[in-house]
Amino acid sequence: MSRHRLVPRDPSIEEVAVGYDWPLGEFFVQVFEYPTEDGDERLLFAKSFPAVAASSHLPNVHVWGCIGAASKFAHIPPNLYAELQRDRGDPELCNRTVCWQYTDTWNNH
Repeated sequence: MSRHRLVPRDPSIEEVAVGYDWPLGEFFVQVFEYPTEDGDERLLFAKSFPAVAASSHLPNVHVWGCIGAASKFAHIPPNLYAELQRDRGDPELCNRTVCWQYTDTWNNH
């Protein structure tokens, strides 16, 4: 399983993580708030996205869904798409222009 820690947008969020889970074949997003006084971790948001799209003409729709969900909680680095595809073992890499366009949009909302 891969795991990439992203820079949170909100200071009340301790960690935003995205990655690829090989056994499940899914991309995931997890968002944790800082632990409570008792030391319990607080999961704020979690979502998974199947790596294989239901429609063959949209093969990467789920990796973009994962990145889009993470963008609500964290700043998205420009190479995240390529990193997630590499984690999955997909030789197809991101067109840098497209990645920059999407990450600029997400980082500025």
